[in-house]
Amino acid sequence: KSSLHHAMLDERLRRALARFAPEVDRIGGAAAWVQAFPLEREGPARRQWQNFAIQHEHQRSATRDLWLALLVRSLAPHLPPSLATSVRAVIDAPSDPGSLFAAVRASEDAVIACIDAFDRQLERERRWLFVSYDELDTLLDEDWGAFGRVIRGVVSLWTEFSRRWRAVRAKLFLRTDFYGRFTDVVGADIAKLAANRVELLWSDLYLFKVLLRRFASRSDAHRRY
Repeated sequence: KSSLHHAMLDERLRRALARFAPEVDRIGGAAAWVQAFPLEREGPARRQWQNFAIQHEHQRSATRDLWLALLVRSLAPHLPPSLATSVRAVIDAPSDPGSLFAAVRASEDAVIACIDAFDRQLERERRWLFVSYDELDTLLDEDWGAFGRVIRGVVSLWTEFSRRWRAVRAKLFLRTDFYGRFTDVVGADIAKLAANRVELLWSDLYLFKVLLRRFASRSDAHRRY
């Protein structure tokens, strides 16, 4: 899963993959990929996520708003200067959840208007921008209730805007067991997004082949062995 995610972020590897999916016409030069999670130093640390989710336990939209702030930060390098200026408060906010949450709440109308305008520009130019999320299972490891609220936030965000934005699209990379566990927690929203999902299923044979391929690619001596 993560290997595929990393490949999609690399233009050279995307083009190589496109040879195996000729019907996909959005994977080449007309498309760009940005990583919205993990954001490393540009986003909250694991403990900060958990504390924020616990603090806002009864405020369902809080984690959705936090993910909206992180979306703006991931899009920032691609925004025209005039649009970036309108959301500068969110882009320049400290990376702790409280600061990001306060910044996006204070300028949510400007944030949505900014992404709307950017989406229209991409659509006019027949370009697409895919926003990818991976390693979501690393967010929290103690409080499963808080974990569920964090995941529900990103799913709610894209359920709300996936029909509004046509050129800015989300790609969530989730482990199958992880998806199954949180289907009930997240509710109907995830079913709407999951209608377009692709599942990667690995047999024991394929897993052994991957292991051997990794081993053989380490050096000529490994390959000969």
